[in-house]
Amino acid sequence: NNNKISDNKSNNNSNSFDNNSNSFDMKGLQNESLEYCKNVFLKHKYNSSWMQLKVSSYLGLMNIHHYLEYFTDEGLCVDIAVPSQKLAIEVYGPTHFIYGTQECDGRTKFKGRLLEQLGWNFRYISYVDLESKSDSQVEKMLKDLL
Repeated sequence: NNNKISDNKSNNNSNSFDNNSNSFDMKGLQNESLEYCKNVFLKHKYNSSWMQLKVSSYLGLMNIHHYLEYFTDEGLCVDIAVPSQKLAIEVYGPTHFIYGTQECDGRTKFKGRLLEQLGWNFRYISYVDLESKSDSQVEKMLKDLL
């Protein structure tokens, strides 16, 4: 079977696991295997932070239908999403920044660029804004983001 996943080093089939490089060619997975992997991934429970819940409550008060911990079709988990507008809002806590600065780290910047490349209207809110602003200022900031 040409689609069999194998760890046999003598198998030159491009659809195999290579023990030397620890790489895996996704082309070798059949559709049902990919679907199984996706379902296992989606069963993982994500917990929203207090900051995400705060932003969500403001959006609710603004009558904006949204989802917490939303998975895109490509498998990215977005903190808050308004799929009808393809709007992704990430709430950045301290771990999203380079230590001692307000500059986003590489993985955080990459996820934002990736969402934009996938056609999402990407926005983010920093924990500094949520902690330092009054409720009316946060609400205004959210309205400006939207």
